[in-house]
Amino acid sequence: MTLNESSLNTPYFVINEAKLLENLEKAKQLKQISGAKLVLALKCFSTWGTFDTIKPYLDGTTSSGPYEVKLGHQTFGGETHAYSVGYSKQDIEVVKPLADKIIFNSLSQLDAHYDSCFSDASLGLRINPERSVAGQDLANPARPFYVPYEL
Repeated sequence: MTLNESSLNTPYFVINEAKLLENLEKAKQLKQISGAKLVLALKCFSTWGTFDTIKPYLDGTTSSGPYEVKLGHQTFGGETHAYSVGYSKQDIEVVKPLADKIIFNSLSQLDAHYDSCFSDASLGLRINPERSVAGQDLANPARPFYVPYEL
């Protein structure tokens, strides 16, 4: 099939399904060899039109906000992991009934929301090793003068 680009509204994504399946087969092999679970990071790839293709290969999704958690839970299924650099009380109320795992970015965030959600999901704490391989400062939590957002 050839695409007539002038007939498509932009922006649009063209996904090579054969290449996607090739990569998913590699992910399946990695899971079999290692015993690891693999989840789709919706921030990086929220192309929900491919979810039916991807679902058989992955264990669920990971999301960085309430809307992504809803998308993963309602549209993808499987395990739903939630991570955010800072949760508001409203965010937690939306996320906790949908997430299997909630990862906090700081001890103060964990402390602020622990009582509210410890019985709803498995809780975790992201530990910053103060070393990053991020290619740009915007994505580097170990950059100079970085102050994480906390409530």
